Amino acid sequence: MLFDGAAQSVLVTFFVALVFLGVHSPHIALDTSGLWLSVLVVVLLLRGWEAWAYKKERFNKRSAGEWLRQHRIGVLLTGLVWGWAGVQFFPVDQVQYQIFTVLVLAGLAAGALTVHAPDYHSYVSYATPTLIPVGIASLLQGTNLHLGMGVLVIALLLFLLRAGKRMHESFLTSLHLRYENMNLLEDLEREKSRLGNRLSRILDGSASEVYVFDGRDLRCKMINTGALESLGYEEGAVLDMTALDLLNMKDRSDFELIAAALKSTPEHSMALQVRHRREDGSTYPVEARLQYSEREEPTAMDVTVREQAEQMARERQALVQSVVTSAPISLWSLDTQGNLTFFVDTGFWQSDTFPRACVGDNLFSVYAGIPQVVSHAHQALAGERFVTDIEVDGDTYEIHYSPLLDMDNQVYGAIGVALDNTERKQYERKLIRQANFDDLTGLPNKNYMMPRLMEAFVRAHRERSRVALLFADLDNFKTVNDTLGHKAGDELLQLAGSRMQEILRDTDALYRISGDEFVIMLEGLNQPRDAEVVARKLLDKFQRPFVLRAGEVFASCSVGICFYPDDGESPEKLLQSADAAMYGAKAKGRNTYHLFTRAMREDAERRLAIESRLRRAMERDELSLVYQPKVSTRDGFIAGAEVLLRWHNPDLGWVPPDQFISVAEDAGLISSIGQWVIRQATSEANRWRDVCQVPINVAINISSRQFRGENLLLSVEEALQETGLPPELLELEITESLLVQDAPETLDTLRALKDQGVRLALDDFGTGYSSLSYLKRFPMDVLKIDRSFVRDIGIDPSDEALVEAIVAMAHALDLELVAEGVETDEQMQFLQLRNIDLIQGYYYSPPVFIEHFREMISQSPPALLPQTSADTAISVL
Repeated sequence: MLFDGAAQSVLVTFFVALVFLGVHSPHIALDTSGLWLSVLVVVLLLRGWEAWAYKKERFNKRSAGEWLRQHRIGVLLTGLVWGWAGVQFFPVDQVQYQIFTVLVLAGLAAGALTVHAPDYHSYVSYATPTLIPVGIASLLQGTNLHLGMGVLVIALLLFLLRAGKRMHESFLTSLHLRYENMNLLEDLEREKSRLGNRLSRILDGSASEVYVFDGRDLRCKMINTGALESLGYEEGAVLDMTALDLLNMKDRSDFELIAAALKSTPEHSMALQVRHRREDGSTYPVEARLQYSEREEPTAMDVTVREQAEQMARERQALVQSVVTSAPISLWSLDTQGNLTFFVDTGFWQSDTFPRACVGDNLFSVYAGIPQVVSHAHQALAGERFVTDIEVDGDTYEIHYSPLLDMDNQVYGAIGVALDNTERKQYERKLIRQANFDDLTGLPNKNYMMPRLMEAFVRAHRERSRVALLFADLDNFKTVNDTLGHKAGDELLQLAGSRMQEILRDTDALYRISGDEFVIMLEGLNQPRDAEVVARKLLDKFQRPFVLRAGEVFASCSVGICFYPDDGESPEKLLQSADAAMYGAKAKGRNTYHLFTRAMREDAERRLAIESRLRRAMERDELSLVYQPKVSTRDGFIAGAEVLLRWHNPDLGWVPPDQFISVAEDAGLISSIGQWVIRQATSEANRWRDVCQVPINVAINISSRQFRGENLLLSVEEALQETGLPPELLELEITESLLVQDAPETLDTLRALKDQGVRLALDDFGTGYSSLSYLKRFPMDVLKIDRSFVRDIGIDPSDEALVEAIVAMAHALDLELVAEGVETDEQMQFLQLRNIDLIQGYYYSPPVFIEHFREMISQSPPALLPQTSADTAISVL
């Protein structure tokens, strides 16, 4: 049985391997792929030969144990080869290929469940080496995504091993029952033959005369040996005669009357004193006992034989009843009049909902007050077969009704079975609720909302009205979550949902579609201002503080509004429009609402186009880095460079960073892109050490989302180890918005980076969050003055005063100062006089590609500033 599907298994495995290698071919060396495929082909050929040899030889030369052992070895080798693939084809920097590898190996392990179910050891030998390596490889990556993948792979393996064990046990049980049933059938056939022979011997050995007559013409159908001996006829002669031919002339009229009476009352038997006529013409007295049967023919049979048949029927019914009673079902049967002919109940009919009934009762009479019971029985007796559910005292029963048909395909009754499905139905309802409703707030979720939206669209189209979506996002939910804890955040979400419901009509609907995002659906609107009225009511509701267990908090919300069909004709499109409008409300300052506009639609379409292409930008080598020099104001040397990301797409052209960076953050791509930037920039900076006589550091911007990710520290550490760049030549720039949140995790990450020796710079200082307290608390090395202050030097005295204050503060804190956006001679002189350390801007150089930057630093010494002393340094500009 293990070898029956071996050929198909080998072919499918080979096909999967070809597809697998085809997907991985862009990034895996041909010799590596070829080696792996060669090993797999050898293993598959060995398994194919093994299956062929088994079919040819069977058990002629080897024992079953030898074949099984050889099969297990082949399966184990296949699992090891796939396990090797889980490590070999798990590229460190390409998540999409990692996920593909995990999916293929998980599919192979799951698919093998049915193939190897007959032998559990074979399945363990296949699944374990297939999944364990890729699970460990995922865990070693260390990111949230990879840790989740690794844990799920291990959990899947444990589940599959448990399922395999159960399937193996079920298979053995089924196989055991199969052979038991075969033996039972053989026993039953033998018993049937034995009983038939015994009955024939009893009838033939009996001195009583036994006859079977056709009910229509009373022609003799069967006769026993005792009757033949009494009559003196040959059996063939009697079978051509009728019952009247065997009687004395004067008894024939009495017999006809009794036979007619038996037809009208088939449940009774009658005795008759008559004289039988022998072949020689003589007669003798007999007592004939007659019984008419609609399913057989009218018979005249010895009483002893009839009692034996009745005893066998009673034993058979008792056996059926004991089987039904031991199972969690109720079973009953009806005749064509609705009378109960069989009745065993394990709970369904015992409910207080139903009157008590027993065999012989008429179901239509006893349950006349329960229409569903009566109608279902009528349908079954009319020849219909159906299944339905009935609720009884809070329990759910699945009722199966089937008609009973005779040999002529005529209905002679019906059978009903009731299965207690209460637990299954409760579980189904629980799963449905979990899939469609939010556990925390009890509100319907996005999965439930989308079909309701489509139904609302149909009604709006029919009524020529509008459907409005109000997309509400809590403005400071994350702050509450971070400062007061997740329990407080959950409590805030519950209270926010309750307040939103207070402003809704019965026809409106509220959904929670994600963390702190809610959607209100309004139907039957004629004017956009109707939705604005609801939005203003919603904002008013949020003016009052929320009273949490941890204290009072104020939480406003930003609301985006859009309409069907104006802003989208599908649920997905309309939801995207509402989301874009909500971000428009946040851009206006939060705690307000914003209507979706055509410009937003264009922006949303642009963002969608950017996202779809950005997902494949790295693998298509569309990303590049440019470098803007940072020049010392003291000697004019290039002291460092800020690395900036650029993207050129064949369809979109050069995409500005302020467009695609935000898309990358929202799409969850910023982490992988950030890792790529760190690796490329550190690798390039390490080459500068061979080109330039003085050390030049490289500064990399780190987004807040990348900074909060768990893999930033690991990415930096790995990049420094792989490239050999000294950590003091790597500078990471972070924004003030990240520090102002004052989360303990932020300080821990900064300290860990400092422990690695990396320099930390505070970018865009003075743009709205500036605070001396966090400058003192956080371990910063560099302060970068934002270009907005530098731009108006020589124009606005207040900006000059602010710059002087920032310089004094930085010098007091022993921080290195970098001025961004320097473009004029006047700005340069002002900053030089105030001892700014480094200058960055178009005054010296715009961001340039790496070839140009290498030329700039290759001169000895590299200098950009006009020299104010006798220094003979060469200027490259």
